[in-house]
Amino acid sequence: LGSEGGTYYIGEKKLGKENAAAIIRLIKTGKGVKVVDEIVQFSVEGRAAKQDPIVFALALCARDKDAATKAAAYEALHKVCRIPTHLFAFVEFCQSLSEGAGWGRAHRKAIQKWYSSKSPKSLAQAVTKYKQRNGWTHVDVLRLCHLKPETDGIACVCKYVVKGIEACRAEFSGKEDVEKTIKFLNAVEAAKTADEATMISLIKEHKLVREH
Repeated sequence: LGSEGGTYYIGEKKLGKENAAAIIRLIKTGKGVKVVDEIVQFSVEGRAAKQDPIVFALALCARDKDAATKAAAYEALHKVCRIPTHLFAFVEFCQSLSEGAGWGRAHRKAIQKWYSSKSPKSLAQAVTKYKQRNGWTHVDVLRLCHLKPETDGIACVCKYVVKGIEACRAEFSGKEDVEKTIKFLNAVEAAKTADEATMISLIKEHKLVREH
């Protein structure tokens, strides 16, 4: 539940190091990598009632000084933080735990991998469905992680996020390898002003969801 108390209160959402003393002790005794393995297992198997405590535990490992624990945590990022909501929570937790560490090389590389390892279509779906959470947006995260897309598909989605649909169309329209991605992004834009009949058609064809 993310609460160590005997009763769970709706307002009891703050997570801190004092709630993760057992994890810190395990890391200090050389079991940090095993802790990360357990975090991944709990997340992937859906064994936690809420995802935030799982993400907080991962952030705690990522911000630890033990090199092996830190490396394992960042390597597991895409397994635990499967949607942008989780990614933004991880970034926020890392900020609160950083104590001036900022966006180091390992942190930037892990965030870059989160974006670049997805297919263009799945990334387009993710960034348009979950635009912002916890005070973070994809624009913020992309600028801080200094992502340099290696494919036109990922570059197309990043251009859309940072510069908007017109800039995206100007640079990528007509390129065969990003045709489906552009079509989806156009549908998302059309949904903003569509009438009922058009909206139904867009939902059926492009699998748009409520957030779109």
